[in-house]
Amino acid sequence: MGIKAATAQNRPWEIYALVDPRTDEVRYVGVTHRPKLRMVQHFNEARSGGATHKARWLSILLKEGLRPLRLVIDSGCGNGWQEKEKYWIAKYRNLGFPLTNISDGGEGALGVPVSDEVRKKRSEARKNWKPRPEHLEALLAYSRSMTGKHLSAEHRAKISAAHKGKPHTPEHNAAVARANTGKKHSEETKQKLSIAQRGKHNIKHTPEACEKISKAKKGKKRRPLTAEHRAKQSAALRGRKWSEKEYLSHCGKKRGPCPQERRERISHALRGRVRPLEASAKQSATYAARTLAEARRISSEVCRGLAALFAA
Repeated sequence: MGIKAATAQNRPWEIYALVDPRTDEVRYVGVTHRPKLRMVQHFNEARSGGATHKARWLSILLKEGLRPLRLVIDSGCGNGWQEKEKYWIAKYRNLGFPLTNISDGGEGALGVPVSDEVRKKRSEARKNWKPRPEHLEALLAYSRSMTGKHLSAEHRAKISAAHKGKPHTPEHNAAVARANTGKKHSEETKQKLSIAQRGKHNIKHTPEACEKISKAKKGKKRRPLTAEHRAKQSAALRGRKWSEKEYLSHCGKKRGPCPQERRERISHALRGRVRPLEASAKQSATYAARTLAEARRISSEVCRGLAALFAA
């Protein structure tokens, strides 16, 4: 049994009737497992000029500012809805109600797999679909009504849990990249991003995350920085005092041989530069302290070696 079939067997359903508010007559009997969405589909079909009897009836109601009454007449879970739908359609027809159903029921799409051809047709129809002006206005009105509202912590947790682990297709990622290409953040947004990212450079990634980052960056050439960007980085780092931890971490890094081009750039940048006496004194003191510490370490090792030799 496939996943879709198993899901359909455990899915709740309900049989409902749509009643004309002008005459109190039952005009349609249907089955659904998503009541709200099904009613939206009925109204969308009517507004878009559907050719069925039901769509034309609903269109007339909507033009008069009316909506049908919806009554739940049966419900259940899993299978069994086919016979129930047939039963209720036959019953209301026998009672003389002018139903707009075009069939005797039981042939709904609950749990029925859709062919690739039908999926393709639906996809093409959605790609060429353009919203009506009133639809856009309704969406804007809903967006304005939600502005300033904050979701509860429980609501946010549910949304987060629903989206966790959901992979995006390469097409989706490419579309997002195209949509964001060329966008420029405002100064306020840049400031917020800067504040949010502060202190994150010390985050330790897991080995799996490091491996993913490494694979993603392999073979990619870094874009050359503009003169304006380099000037901003230089101004931001100028006069910055490193903490002892940062200094030791930087000094402990093993670097490869410096390329000749970079050596020439550094030489050209430092040519004719006069260092302040305070900076020279600090550097001399640092070198002296390092030399003294190295001498002490070597002396200690020699003493331990001699002691071991005499002990033997």
